[in-house]
Amino acid sequence: KFNRSQSFTNATVQTLRDVTEVAEEPIGRHNVPGDPDDTPILRAAMAAGVDYLVTGDAKLLALSPMEGVRIITLAEYLQVLQNHGFAQDE
Repeated sequence: KFNRSQSFTNATVQTLRDVTEVAEEPIGRHNVPGDPDDTPILRAAMAAGVDYLVTGDAKLLALSPMEGVRIITLAEYLQVLQNHGFAQDE
């Protein structure tokens, strides 16, 4: 779908595994208007202090940026990776 090589995909998955942390849903003031099922995702991202929340959900995307967190699509995130030196065919 995104025209990336298998090696790029494997490297991306491994990088995400290396830097990913599981976060408990904190009690917080952040809510997703019109979609309360997405509120735990937003709260966890905010509590974890992430730089990016990658989603295809329109209601979450509409909130970007939120307190320094960029809420972006997978296509946008792939561009961010490429801009940071992760070439398409590494």
